[in-house]
Amino acid sequence: MRSILFALWMVCLCGGWGVGSENKGVPAGLGMPLVERHGALWKPSVASQDSNMVLLGQWPKGPLHEVFVQGNLAYVLSGCQLVVVDVSDPTNPNPLGQVSFRYLPLQIYVDGGYAYVGTRNGWLYVVNVHQPEAPRIVYSLDTEAYRIYDIVVAQPYAYLCLKFDGLLVLDVSNPINPEVVQHYVDDWRPMEVVIRDTLAFVADDNWDFTVLNVRDPAAIQLVYQTSLDDDGFAIAYANNRIFFKNDDNELYVFDVTDPVNPVYLSYTWVRDARDIAVIDTLLFLSEEEEQLNIYSVNASGELTLQSSLSIGDPYHVFLANDRVYVSAHRYGLQVWDYSMPASPVRVGEWAVGGFTRDVYVQNGWVYLASGNKGFRMVDMTDLSNPVMMGEVPTDGFAEDIQVRSSFAYVLDRDSGLYIFNVEDPLQPAPVARVSPEAPFGTYGGIDVKDTLAYMGCGDNMIILNVKDPTRPVEVATYVAGTFGPIREVVVQDTLAFLVYGYYGLRIVSVKDPSNPQLLCITMYDVSDVAVRDTLLFVADGWDGVTIWSIRDPRYPIKLGSYATGAYASDVYLSGNILYALDWYSGLSALEVSDPENPRLLGRYDVGGNAIELDIWRDTVYVACPEMGVQVLKIGQAVTIPPRDEVSRGFRLYPNYPNPFNPQTRIVYALDRVSRVEVAIFDARGRRIRTLVRGSQAPGRYTVTWDGRDEQGRPMASGVYFYRLKTPDWQSTRKMILLR
Repeated sequence: MRSILFALWMVCLCGGWGVGSENKGVPAGLGMPLVERHGALWKPSVASQDSNMVLLGQWPKGPLHEVFVQGNLAYVLSGCQLVVVDVSDPTNPNPLGQVSFRYLPLQIYVDGGYAYVGTRNGWLYVVNVHQPEAPRIVYSLDTEAYRIYDIVVAQPYAYLCLKFDGLLVLDVSNPINPEVVQHYVDDWRPMEVVIRDTLAFVADDNWDFTVLNVRDPAAIQLVYQTSLDDDGFAIAYANNRIFFKNDDNELYVFDVTDPVNPVYLSYTWVRDARDIAVIDTLLFLSEEEEQLNIYSVNASGELTLQSSLSIGDPYHVFLANDRVYVSAHRYGLQVWDYSMPASPVRVGEWAVGGFTRDVYVQNGWVYLASGNKGFRMVDMTDLSNPVMMGEVPTDGFAEDIQVRSSFAYVLDRDSGLYIFNVEDPLQPAPVARVSPEAPFGTYGGIDVKDTLAYMGCGDNMIILNVKDPTRPVEVATYVAGTFGPIREVVVQDTLAFLVYGYYGLRIVSVKDPSNPQLLCITMYDVSDVAVRDTLLFVADGWDGVTIWSIRDPRYPIKLGSYATGAYASDVYLSGNILYALDWYSGLSALEVSDPENPRLLGRYDVGGNAIELDIWRDTVYVACPEMGVQVLKIGQAVTIPPRDEVSRGFRLYPNYPNPFNPQTRIVYALDRVSRVEVAIFDARGRRIRTLVRGSQAPGRYTVTWDGRDEQGRPMASGVYFYRLKTPDWQSTRKMILLR
């Protein structure tokens, strides 16, 4: 495992985090990217992922990820925004101000009038919160980490846990211009850190429990390290005791009066715990999906349950002023008074945005299927000032939405189809509900054409007559048999396309709606489709976008494809432009007038897991479950050459997925006949596997690595490199295997 962190040190150029250090430790024979200086931080020189695509606005509402309380103010990370909430009267929380981020914020620490916010994409933002009504970003840093898992500030330093990239220490004595002091990388992957005086106690994803001496952050020293059966997950400190939880839901208690020789006190198994917090002799543990437990801890470290609080979806807990503040994710912020631990009292709550699952746009109005929040309407005619209008809950989790005339059709995966009259945007009125028998949680996909509505109901498709939307009448049921629940339904002319996710696509004739007929079962791992005339555009999962001729829908013929980067999740066709969402790499706009050769017009990293999109007047509205809605448009610059074009040289693309388990795909392109070698190396530069060796013609190639060496033995988790080499050119990239 030490080789893994050696690689992290090498790739992140650990030696270059401090002034005057050198680029060292590159494995022999591996070509590494050039580096450039950014302040005190060395980083690989990479092109922006955003090309010819402009962000016009956003509605940044979403679930609550984290809360930090200081005095009478709660700093809440909701969706892709920081909201400052006055909780002096917890029965009536009052939001004061907010600021939005490009990427999804997950961690926060507030100190000295500044909030330090870490994102899932590895960005650090420093926000001036001296004026709670007008917080503003004053500094940002791309750490290039997979994710920032924890932030702790102990003046004058900030400690950032970068899961795959060690502990980053910044001097924040000047918060608007932090300086990198140390990037400490050893045989570990830190998840959470507690700083006490000159010691850092760390829960890490390898060694589990680590103690560091940080008296001099520029020269961190290892004090103690031990493994506790499974990866470290969460850690808390109180009265010289460490409370440590691993990934196997085991809670350990140590006496760290002597940090060089911690004394084991006790062990308790807990249920799917997400977070822990400790004060004096009380321990708070969010367990399972609906419960926060309060324990008393005796001198021997043994736990006694005091009370269990029923809280939907508790994620993180924060203790202040005899109150526990719980970020309940989908359900918002809950505040409980625990002055009597055996009988805590809920004293307040503050609701947040919920999940944005699907989006439909009409005349600048945005209609949302918002998960547990049900159906919502947002006025986005002024993109600089989106206004929340009407909201109506459904009985489960709203997944899909269509709007026709003055009626919205919302499909709830748990409770069926809801039809709303939306003539009054402030008070959308439910007018009908259809709930055919289906296994719980298997309603999926809705499309409305003229007077007919087509909805997924478990494995089957229900066809409804909605000429009168207040009184839908069932016309027919297409019975698919045991096949897997329908995810999406798309109807074009006389054809219905039923998307079953991993189980592929069914094409059904609905020429006679009362008697649907199966024409074809094709493909697999399909997420969505778009149709024009005899062309079918498919979000084809790991295969990106594929384009098919359905001149004879019984026998689709593949015409072209485009690799979106990882996992294609949604497609929408507007004229000759195909908008494709990738779950990991964001939005691509493709020119598809020649379906055999789609060309890239623009791309945009939306910063979250984008799953659905809609178009209105050439403007793209992207739904990200945890980040709300982003509004984008293609710029006016000249078109960008497609990724598949190989006339300008050899190319080695990022592997996908990355990190991966059990296998990953490597894509490369050649512009002329050449001898080619594609090989895998470990962190020390040793050859692990040769995937390709020989002459190849010009073109684009894909190979798969299954995480095994030449002898077929599975390799351990860690960092590996893949290299494309020709007689006069070579390129190397990094990938991470997670077992």
